[in-house]
Amino acid sequence: MLERRLFLKASAGALATRLIAETSSEPTAMTLKEASRALRAKKVSPVELTKACLDRIATLDSKLNSFITITGDLALAQAKEAEAEIQRGRSRGPLHGVPIALKDNVDTIGVRTTAASALFADRIPRRMQR
Repeated sequence: MLERRLFLKASAGALATRLIAETSSEPTAMTLKEASRALRAKKVSPVELTKACLDRIATLDSKLNSFITITGDLALAQAKEAEAEIQRGRSRGPLHGVPIALKDNVDTIGVRTTAASALFADRIPRRMQR
């Protein structure tokens, strides 16, 4: 059985985390669902969301070392394309315009994919692996 204090402490922590996320104007604080809704409601654009993500990567990645290859120019070009399509009423679905990051072991045609191995340091897939 959960002790009352522990329950209250956990509940307060979860509530505080949620309130911070809800009151934050930082697009990267949104959940995937919130980002999707904000894009559909045009509260944030795909370009703004992508720039915010790229800025956050630039700020934190030197400490976290989470990314091997960052395709910022490609991400922004795709965000501009998504934004234009959404503005024309041609949404491709709920995730259209949401930037993503792929693990470096997923082949990306034309983009360096190393699987975090020195053996593949300069590997650029020309086709998808099956």
